[in-house]
Amino acid sequence: RIVVKELPGGPAQEFTQGESDSTARWSPDGSKLAFLRKDEKGVRQVWVMPAAGGESRKVSDLPGGIFDYAWSPDGARVAAVSDVDPRADDKAPKHLRTTVVRRIRYRHDGMGLRGESARHIFVVDVADGNAAQVTSGDENNDSPVWSPDGKKIAFMSSRAADRDTAARSEAYVVDVATRKTACWTPGLSQVVTMGWSPDSSKLAVAAMEDSGPHQSKGGMTQSWVYLCGPRTKPEAITDDSVRPSLAYRVWQVAPEIKWTEDGDILFLADAKGQAYVCSAPASGGKVKKIGPGGQSLAKWSPDAKAQQAVIAAVTPGSPGDLHLLDLATGKQRQLTDYNRDYLAGHPPAKLEKFRLKRNGFEIECRVWLPPDFSPRRKHPMVLDIHGGPAAVFYDAFSPFHQIPATAGDVVLAVNPRGSSSYGNGFARAVEGEWGEEDYQDLLAAVDLMCKKPYIDPSKLVVTGYSYGGFMSAWAIGHTDRFRAAVVGAPCINLESMYGTSDIGVTFGESNWRGSIFESREWY
Repeated sequence: RIVVKELPGGPAQEFTQGESDSTARWSPDGSKLAFLRKDEKGVRQVWVMPAAGGESRKVSDLPGGIFDYAWSPDGARVAAVSDVDPRADDKAPKHLRTTVVRRIRYRHDGMGLRGESARHIFVVDVADGNAAQVTSGDENNDSPVWSPDGKKIAFMSSRAADRDTAARSEAYVVDVATRKTACWTPGLSQVVTMGWSPDSSKLAVAAMEDSGPHQSKGGMTQSWVYLCGPRTKPEAITDDSVRPSLAYRVWQVAPEIKWTEDGDILFLADAKGQAYVCSAPASGGKVKKIGPGGQSLAKWSPDAKAQQAVIAAVTPGSPGDLHLLDLATGKQRQLTDYNRDYLAGHPPAKLEKFRLKRNGFEIECRVWLPPDFSPRRKHPMVLDIHGGPAAVFYDAFSPFHQIPATAGDVVLAVNPRGSSSYGNGFARAVEGEWGEEDYQDLLAAVDLMCKKPYIDPSKLVVTGYSYGGFMSAWAIGHTDRFRAAVVGAPCINLESMYGTSDIGVTFGESNWRGSIFESREWY
């Protein structure tokens, strides 16, 4: 259900009564609230209700449902993302239909089998529900953002000839009246979020530079903010000291980029395992981190004048709450306290950090200690290895750390080389080198911890998920010092992963020294 809270300290009240309402967005004038809800057919559509409360009304009726949407500046229309299946009129029962696979990327994690379907953008009239499709083709089109003048819609898509074998997405702009479409990000790959300039002439995008087949400058490991225009080369305005927040565009809604009237660009970003709202001058200059750090940020919502924002923050001691962030001073005020009673009776683990230097890099490590920790007792230790390999452990509550730590174990969470938010060179140091120096980084951290008087070196556990599963299996194949291993969703066989995973080619070729035909011995 959608909950509305008066700021700064008013009560929170349920605003809608649906069973699975989501993605709430105020109309530009604040008079209406839109959200997504399943209709009587079980299909998600856009619904609208007055800001003062009352009956909700279904606005869209697209057979492919709605994944994401955006209000037009005048509040009269929404740009909605919906699935279009060219075989939608097939009358045969679903279990008798065949699917002919013509592309390498015929399915997506989080979306399932795609067949011939593609996501397209429709402009839907809020008053009468009439919908007009404004994009076409066989590739997904996501994350619509209206220009302030209401004449254009920017969106993300992948239309390059090698889109099946290289992980790409570009920013396109469609003229709503003429349907003319142009790419505004030549030379960039993996555009992940966009924001318009106040005069509708430029876009600020978070993206990576394209550096050839199967590669991009950083892949999903590092991104930069670029300024883009209709016929200009994109210009980077940030360095790699921060990593603008990313989203997997096929199943996640991209975080907002806010371009202020004063010429600053606001965006979410990570730096060394901590998250911030960041500000960068559009004219170029130093990136400013706003907020205290020491947390991860899942979502944010700035107000119209970019004076304050609400952030969904996960701190070391809380699974997540809303905070009000003053964008001028960086002061942060907690608005909700959903788990207060539970945490009072179940104190969370305590976070400590240390760093070690190894073979050219400084490796940051997080240690989660039991709530009743005593340095005079011996504790088992769990080494948790994150996925990615370009994921990262934050200064933030994680059930994977809290459950063993609150059961009495010490948990070691290392950000070895390959982790994101520590710079581009650090993140890319494991490409084509899985299980080499990153494995040694992990063991070096284990060695330091085993010197602590409170660690029992005969009771070590290794665990991880995805790439962390690969590394957990790799670890027990190279050492017998771990008494137990929990290997989650592992990439055990790179050869079969290349041929069967939805990212086997696009991700694999940039991480595994090229295609399986080029590097089979390494695989």
